[in-house]
Amino acid sequence: MLSESIKKAIVGQLHIHLEEEFYEYIPMMLGEVYYTTPDGFGLYTLKPHPYMGDIAMQFSSVNGAFIEITSWEYIKTIGRKVV
Repeated sequence: MLSESIKKAIVGQLHIHLEEEFYEYIPMMLGEVYYTTPDGFGLYTLKPHPYMGDIAMQFSSVNGAFIEITSWEYIKTIGRKVV
């Protein structure tokens, strides 16, 4: 489950990292989220918006900070869907 506080932090990070023209896709991106624990560190991976292709953004499960980008298709094979 994605808590409201983490969700708000992720939205704040998306406003920093996305161009304003892509803000409209934020609800869609938050509509499908996977959780993974590489090296014991929890990450939430958001569905990429249509112009990102297979590149998905990952965020800390602790504070919602942006961590890195990864392959969306790969995450769907190893992650647990939470949203």
